[in-house]
Amino acid sequence: MGASLALILTLIQPHFTSGAELTPVDPVDTFLSASAFVGNSVGDGLAMYNNARGKAPLGNATMLTRVSYSFYADERGMSRYIPKFAGVPMRAKEAIKQCGAQYVFICMGTNDLVGSSSADGAFNKYQQYIAGILAENPTVTIFIESCTPTRPASNVSNDKISVFNSYMESYCSLFPNLFYIDISTPLKDEGGYLALQYCSDGSCHLTNTAYGIWADTVRTYIAGFIAARDAARAEANERERALAKANYEKN
Repeated sequence: MGASLALILTLIQPHFTSGAELTPVDPVDTFLSASAFVGNSVGDGLAMYNNARGKAPLGNATMLTRVSYSFYADERGMSRYIPKFAGVPMRAKEAIKQCGAQYVFICMGTNDLVGSSSADGAFNKYQQYIAGILAENPTVTIFIESCTPTRPASNVSNDKISVFNSYMESYCSLFPNLFYIDISTPLKDEGGYLALQYCSDGSCHLTNTAYGIWADTVRTYIAGFIAARDAARAEANERERALAKANYEKN
């Protein structure tokens, strides 16, 4: 019997590793693997940045980004300007449903603020956009990432972006499944514009350094979100246990 046990241990030993050799899974990476990032050309740069670094910054998140993507293009299903999933152009609400994301990060609005377009008009379109996503995906949690700032020479007014971001920050505070992430402030210079060292084209597009700051900001936010969520769950469980104990002792 002892010889048989020794043989079994010899056979199964290669399948085990010591605890010291195991690499712990970062909960942020697990969170990101269940996430989708939605955005325009600025977000498309983030997707390229993530891919170029072996998906270390934002893990295996699904990237639903497209150059010139806007609320207008999404509403009309303009195949040239809406994201693709599995090679097929789709409105965001449909792509999110197809990829099965539990968490959705959205950085949109820049293309809807071009020229004479108003912050109020873009804000109204954003609300309709989110309503459409939630109608198709009622259980997702949405993280609104602020629009990134622009340079003075841009055809998108930095002042309008600031107003638009303030609208969205206030809007997110009204709903339990909407959260606002400020990725804009870390990229600003002293005048509130996109800092020159973070701009790649003199207008609104970002450098790799800026994308690194963006990714780090998101990861830090997620880590805090997970900690707060887990603490709330533990507190709720403790209340349930206390209530159950009180009912038991009462009866």
